[in-house]
Amino acid sequence: MKYLKWKYKEGFIISFGLLLLGFAMEFFLGNHKIKLSWPVNIYCALGFISLMGIINYYYRGHQIVKWLSSKYASVSIISTFSLLVLLIGFIPQSGSFANNAISRLGLNSLTSSWPFSIIILYFLSVLGFVILKKLTPLKRKNIGFLLNHTGLWVIAFAAGLGNGDFKRLVMEANLDNTVWHAFDRNNKTYEMPLAIRLIKFDIESYNPKIAVIDKVTGKISGKRNKNVSTIEKTKQIIMGEFNITINKFYKESYWFGSLFKPVEYTGAAPSALISVVNINSGDTIQGWITSGSYKLRAQSLQLDENNLLVMLSPEPRRFSSEVQVITKSGSRKRAIIEVNKPYKIMGWNLYQLGYNQKMGKWSEISIIELVRDPWLPVVYVGIFMLIAGAIFMFWQGKRILD
Repeated sequence: MKYLKWKYKEGFIISFGLLLLGFAMEFFLGNHKIKLSWPVNIYCALGFISLMGIINYYYRGHQIVKWLSSKYASVSIISTFSLLVLLIGFIPQSGSFANNAISRLGLNSLTSSWPFSIIILYFLSVLGFVILKKLTPLKRKNIGFLLNHTGLWVIAFAAGLGNGDFKRLVMEANLDNTVWHAFDRNNKTYEMPLAIRLIKFDIESYNPKIAVIDKVTGKISGKRNKNVSTIEKTKQIIMGEFNITINKFYKESYWFGSLFKPVEYTGAAPSALISVVNINSGDTIQGWITSGSYKLRAQSLQLDENNLLVMLSPEPRRFSSEVQVITKSGSRKRAIIEVNKPYKIMGWNLYQLGYNQKMGKWSEISIIELVRDPWLPVVYVGIFMLIAGAIFMFWQGKRILD
């Protein structure tokens, strides 16, 4: 038959044709989202695996099955699937491009789109037939190949069927209430099996920077690297024609009529007493500057008719939330949640996501991201199989390759 002669050209035509079909379906069906969740996804998985086994057993010698298990079909679909993965990496998957071409094509939600579903189904079919072809009869030299390809199949399998069970939600913990509800990116409300109450929010900041800015434009005067410097007590800095001395510096302070004093009041702000000598004219200026806070207005020092000396807002080095996590069984646990240091409980990872930036370190709200991916262990199994296959092939060396 003619299709026995199909090679790479026909393989890529089929793969890209299916991809274009998926985008067309996504466009005309109005962003239809496909999400199979537990236990429906596992029933579909068992049915799919059983169907592949039956087809391979009864139709192993059929021309189409033989082509699907060929290198031509494998290379073309792996390339197409890799393209989709690259698109997922380059295009933000947030649903933020509402009502435009990106959203209509499902490019901002690919893992729950028609093109992804069609391609991953074809990918699993081709790779599955390749694995079954090498599996019977099982030979020692094929073990590395089987581990690699089965590992890749397991990863794609978990990514496709586990998408419906993946949850990424946001909870606003606060000082006054115990919060049991979270929201997704579409503001849909979910009642959670756990609650969070904020005990304390904290920010550790770097020392603020001072900068000479143009009075009219509000931009940094001259070259940025020469007119911006980190504050340190008793430090002397040359910025253009200005010789600047930092006489006093307080990380937390409050304005008391004519000067700043170090305090730990709510709304306290960094401040510095600055002396400035104009190198050209010899004029001397002294005064306090601060970046301000939600309670204190920022203060700057006028250097001349064109320039101001300002303190920039401190850059956060670390921000964290001390919270109490409560479960429906009555368990209460204290935890510290930081950026990139999640707290794990009941299959959920709790991440520090944000806070009330206007109030800064005195924020009474902490935004916590809750992530649950029950299929992640399956992905790890696939990765370990890939590693095991690579190690086996390396150990076997040339005998396997021959």
